Amino acid sequence: MFIGIQFKNKNKEFTGKVYDFELHKEEDIPKEGDIVRLMDEDYDFMFYGTRVKIVEVKPELTMPAEVSTVRYVEASMDE
Repeated sequence: MFIGIQFKNKNKEFTGKVYDFELHKEEDIPKEGDIVRLMDEDYDFMFYGTRVKIVEVKPELTMPAEVSTVRYVEASMDE
């Protein structure tokens, strides 16, 4: 399963380019719109633990590319 994420800007708005990642096979499938923090396969935070928004959940990529495998923890904008 693959997810597409967006980063937030300085105004805490999720905008811009969508980045694709492969979801680790042991992870539950998140919903579009969820706010999460990504981790690598060794449970180390990626992108300094920045909160990202899941904007796409898809079974495969339309344009095959090499992507990182990630895990995640749920977060919120209230933290």
